[in-house]
Amino acid sequence: MFQRLLRNGFGIYLRLSFFYGSYFLLAGLMLPYWPVWLQARGLSAEHIGIVLAIGYWIKIVVQPLIARRADSAGENRRIMSLLAVLVVAAMVGLTLGQGLWMIAILAVLLATLQQGILPLGESAVLAATRKHQLDYGRLRLWGSVTFIIAAVIGGAWLESFGAGNLVWLFIAAAALMAVGCSVMVADRRPPAAITWPEIGSLLARPSFLCLLAAAGLSQSSHAVMLAYGVIYWQELGIPEGIIGQLYGAGVIAEIILFALIGRFAGRISPAQLIALGACGGIIRWPLTALLADPIWLLPLQSLHALTFAATHLGAMAYLSKNIPTRLSASGQAVYAAIVGGVMIGAATFVSAAAYERLGGDAYWIMGGFSFVGLLAAAGLAFTSARESRQAGSDDAGSAAPGRY
Repeated sequence: MFQRLLRNGFGIYLRLSFFYGSYFLLAGLMLPYWPVWLQARGLSAEHIGIVLAIGYWIKIVVQPLIARRADSAGENRRIMSLLAVLVVAAMVGLTLGQGLWMIAILAVLLATLQQGILPLGESAVLAATRKHQLDYGRLRLWGSVTFIIAAVIGGAWLESFGAGNLVWLFIAAAALMAVGCSVMVADRRPPAAITWPEIGSLLARPSFLCLLAAAGLSQSSHAVMLAYGVIYWQELGIPEGIIGQLYGAGVIAEIILFALIGRFAGRISPAQLIALGACGGIIRWPLTALLADPIWLLPLQSLHALTFAATHLGAMAYLSKNIPTRLSASGQAVYAAIVGGVMIGAATFVSAAAYERLGGDAYWIMGGFSFVGLLAAAGLAFTSARESRQAGSDDAGSAAPGRY
């Protein structure tokens, strides 16, 4: 009976939601508190920066390699589960490791393992949403919910038990993520001999290149906020408690959009969603540079629903519709590696130099990113329409349609 419950529509919804919730519970703990634990273990600010940078850039290589293996095997869940178990093992190793180099090596190994999970999970979720007619936004919102919960739990744990004991909280969250991966819906597909030229052929598609530019620029426009948002608001004299509320308002707006977007399914294209995200950035970032009163900053932060959530939803909608099933994991990994690795990494580098010279006016540059992202979204709309017309023409003259 329990097995039948897990296989029906509601059971599948629970399993996919649990995956997102468990994954982002760990992410929500590690994003703010991982550097705090590394510092408690004796790493200097410079060493922490090196470790984080390596973990950030390593996804460029790791994610396509792991995704290619998943596409070749024809299933994501087993590889996700293995990676999650190894994440737990690496976490436990951190409690035993002694010395700077041992901690640093284990931290990079941990990042390598963890980076490979989400693209495989996103690929499996998109396959399940197509098969079972589920609303992607209402699945993904649970990741945002647990991200907020993680920030609260982590702060309370840090205050009660100290920075050195954060690792035990990380281990518990990693173990829960391993469970989330193990109960993931299996997206079995015929095993395929995936070649690197075939994966590279994705980059020959004009619409895919426009997607990378449009979504990448919109997501990269968050670089100043992520790196210096708290510091800038502290310099303006805004209390830490209010700053926490400002960040929370953005995530709550994101959750609301995820919950409501299903009502507009089929009526808004991926390019239009990404264009909305870019428009949100064109408004949000210059005003963030100009405004210092939390009364105005609070509603301004709600534009996070556009700058992040709408952009993300548009990118996932494009990948779901336009990437061949046999390359689904690889397509996700290429997108994540270029947008989440190359472009956001470069934007973070730019934001560091810009903030050092301009302070809060660096947000104007982020507004420029969003404007160029809007132009790229227009290119995405044009190239997608042209490729759809070409596909329709090919289908009309072929007995075996090649539509994805």
